[in-house]
Amino acid sequence: MKLCYYNKNEDSYYKVLKNDELFEFYEVKKGEINEDEIINQEKSSCVNVDFSVSQKIFFGTPGTGKSYKANEFVNDVVLSVYKRDERREKFAQSGMPKASHYADVLNNADSFGVDIFGIDHVSELEEHLKSCEGDDKVKNPRHSALRSYIEFLKISKVYRTTFHPDYDYAQFVGSYKPKKENGQITYSFVPQVFAKAYAAAWKNLNQPVYLVIEEINRGNCAQIFGDIFQLLDRNDDGYSCYEINADADFAGWLSTQGLSGKLKLPPNFNILATMNTSDQSLFPMDSAFKRRFDWEYVPIDFEGKDCASYQIKVDDENSYPWQKFVESVNEKIVSITDSEDKQLGEYFIKLNPVDNNVITKERFLGKVMFYLWNEVCKDVHKQESFFREEENGNYFTFQDLYKKDGDKKLISFMNWITK
Repeated sequence: MKLCYYNKNEDSYYKVLKNDELFEFYEVKKGEINEDEIINQEKSSCVNVDFSVSQKIFFGTPGTGKSYKANEFVNDVVLSVYKRDERREKFAQSGMPKASHYADVLNNADSFGVDIFGIDHVSELEEHLKSCEGDDKVKNPRHSALRSYIEFLKISKVYRTTFHPDYDYAQFVGSYKPKKENGQITYSFVPQVFAKAYAAAWKNLNQPVYLVIEEINRGNCAQIFGDIFQLLDRNDDGYSCYEINADADFAGWLSTQGLSGKLKLPPNFNILATMNTSDQSLFPMDSAFKRRFDWEYVPIDFEGKDCASYQIKVDDENSYPWQKFVESVNEKIVSITDSEDKQLGEYFIKLNPVDNNVITKERFLGKVMFYLWNEVCKDVHKQESFFREEENGNYFTFQDLYKKDGDKKLISFMNWITK
């Protein structure tokens, strides 16, 4: 990641600033309108933070970027709230913001995309600021906004967990656990991800709090959520429609946080989740649970992505385009299963820069071919399987790919699949 500072004066920044509200406000400064009157109006407009509650599940086939989509969603909100909070802070300190305080953060965000300034980029941003220290070309007022934004990211309330078949209510909310102190065994309530997010939301009502659940359908949602399920119904203000009583242990911990044992989700408490359609049979969600979430499908899409240039390399003489393979094999998956659920996403394999866009044979066999065999072709009749050396040629199994003539079979398979 590379961030650039430009040697421009304040008027130059005024011209490139992208935040419309701040742009208009700064323009007022350049005119002759009563400054105090405008400041008071802006202060009053910043009292309430305006963001809508989100309960959303991103779903799609494996490798379409559902987790990325969830992170992008969170980062977008965090950035927008930062802009608003930064404005409020400047009003409180000096009454009139300066364009140079915002230009680097806002202008770079618009130029490079919100994810550049995401929650997952704190360490990168800190390294960038560290490298700027002592640079005469970089003046502190110019990157002070970026520094304060990093601090904002550090306190961003994003709580993550991953569901799995053995995940339960105690792992989600919390439970009493033993602890050894001064040679004595004591028991205390240990809060887990939901309890932490819930307390953070009530303590920071002007800041969005996110509970991000990966692989939500791999756990038994009815068992994991328990009575909390009732809190998912929200009214027009974003609060839970109904209150429930926390169990005694949870209520006791809440009291230590200065919170009531009557549970109700506040409007800044958001739940985002991801779901692989290929795993939907693990723990089917009932319709009542589904209705309490918005659903966003994440399609297979290669356009404008680096994965479109991936190559599958079997040997020095035989390489095949990843995109062509995925598109072709997905058609065959639908033909066999009468469903899109088990198709391959564009990022079913995610490469690092050092891989130079090359998927090695070993990685392709171990991840892609094994998935296709185990999830699609293993249990279908031989006549329906596309594990063949030619379109209507000899049938083979996954194990055959590791035998002496395995490369020959793989090359024959790839030749007709990608033709």
